[in-house]
Amino acid sequence: MIDLIQLKDPLVSFETGIVLFIFAYFMNSGLMVRNGFTNLISSSLTIIGMIMVLYGVLALYKRKGLIK
Repeated sequence: MIDLIQLKDPLVSFETGIVLFIFAYFMNSGLMVRNGFTNLISSSLTIIGMIMVLYGVLALYKRKGLIK
């Protein structure tokens, strides 16, 4: 599992968000059994992945000094 301490690094957050996106895509593509619970998990994973990717991008921009 992912250590929560590692999530403070923006690049780790960015990569983890991408992995969550891919996992949610595979859940939606029909490789798993389609039911309401699977849809709930995949949609929540997609939202979490979006937040993590946005957090990683913003933190990388702050680190580069493009955003103050």
